[in-house]
Amino acid sequence: MMSVTTEVDVDGVPFLDAALNEREDDRQLANNIKLSEHYVRRFAHLGWGFGPSSAPWVWVPVSIIPVPSISVHKTYTLAIQAFPRSKKCFFQRVNMPDDSWNPKKLNIKPPRTFEIFIPNVASIDMDTTGSWPFGRRLEDQVATRFLSLFLDMEKGCGGKPCNVETLGNQALWDSAPIVPKTPPNPLKNDKPFLNEFPYLAEPW
Repeated sequence: MMSVTTEVDVDGVPFLDAALNEREDDRQLANNIKLSEHYVRRFAHLGWGFGPSSAPWVWVPVSIIPVPSISVHKTYTLAIQAFPRSKKCFFQRVNMPDDSWNPKKLNIKPPRTFEIFIPNVASIDMDTTGSWPFGRRLEDQVATRFLSLFLDMEKGCGGKPCNVETLGNQALWDSAPIVPKTPPNPLKNDKPFLNEFPYLAEPW
């Protein structure tokens, strides 16, 4: 079933410019086909760095198998060299923690990783709540959700499916033999959002 979407010019797609486009002026294009070669190489590079952080939970990072014991700074000149390391991460379908994003109970499938990152354009699915990756809501924990893309969504969490909120589970961090025991994003704001525009809390 096709859902209704709209595209908004935005720089707020999680980690797009800094992590994937490396803030390069020539990558500020609303065309992920032209940038696909770079994204394949970049996902493989980031996977070598992020993968070891997943190892304490015996989660399987999809972009690097086997997992090195420490982060590795590895880059690729050619996309064909990086593709074996990044292909599953790039093409896997994202899992959501529940179905609250789909209030109309429509037959909408979450996107695959490569469908999310269109430079400077946020594609907002109007048939959903607009929660990332179906859009971008203020409360979305974008660092946590972005890093979840490097987990095996099918069976990477102890043989069970992972989802975009897996790395926001404080209990998992508490049991992991690492420090600090904090998720990538804080679990809540210092002050709650307002119920009316501009929605952000008053400064203090």
